[in-house]
Amino acid sequence: MKFNIPNFQEHVILAPFTTMKVGGPARWFVTVATTKEFIHAVREALRNNVPYCVLGKGANVLISDKGFDGLMIRAKNSHYVFRDTHVTAEAGTDLTTLVMQSAQRGLAGLEFAAGIPSTLGGAVRGNAGSRESEMKNVIETVDILNAKGEQKTLTVAQCEFSYRNSRMKQQKEIVLSAVLKLERGSKDTILEKVKENFSRKHKTQELKFPSSGCIFMNPAASAAGKLIENAGLKGMRIGGAKISEIHGNFVINENNATAEDIIMLISVIKQKIRTLYRIQLHEEIQYIGFD
Repeated sequence: MKFNIPNFQEHVILAPFTTMKVGGPARWFVTVATTKEFIHAVREALRNNVPYCVLGKGANVLISDKGFDGLMIRAKNSHYVFRDTHVTAEAGTDLTTLVMQSAQRGLAGLEFAAGIPSTLGGAVRGNAGSRESEMKNVIETVDILNAKGEQKTLTVAQCEFSYRNSRMKQQKEIVLSAVLKLERGSKDTILEKVKENFSRKHKTQELKFPSSGCIFMNPAASAAGKLIENAGLKGMRIGGAKISEIHGNFVINENNATAEDIIMLISVIKQKIRTLYRIQLHEEIQYIGFD
């Protein structure tokens, strides 16, 4: 296989590019620094009939120990520009950067995203959020690349956002950039709220060991972490993987865990919660390379 892509690599171990620090090699790997490079890489994969996948910060994913038999595209296109109350940002832009830059300009709306380890693209695709708000509430338009490699601009309604979900996630479309609409507010008040949200995450979430963030979406009945805690599963280990004792919805890589360790632990959690509460938990994380 010969891609017409500058600087692509072969057999690159993916674990270092994920927050869980787990994952085997990508058959092909490229880092894209601009949206033009991003589009070209996807279209080259399509032209060669090669599976492709995108990594941003590498959170909210679990990559197989076997790796990914396709082209892994690492999104580092991170240009952004503020115009009045709007910000246009590329998919690889760090979400925390946008939170802080908005706050410094006295623009409100992104405070809820403080501490979410994601690029803008990943946050838009998964409609990332917290108890306060979610991405759909600040999005005006999203530029995507569809499964045919065609570039399109979607309105927020066309994105079909729902809890931790979107059209892009369901139809395997690539987020290239987005326009966010914020509101003017008190800079001091906004910064204080951002600080408060960062502080809460540091107190209530597992940050000492590698993890993928929350493993499960919250069911209607109760928070997934609370169900796992009530089931007495906190601290349970399989291999190098462990259910966090700080937050039940976090599985951590405590000691050189494999993806198989984590999969087995997730399976135990789902079975236990189904048996005890007749609730089916559904993963928030994306599985890569398990086909």
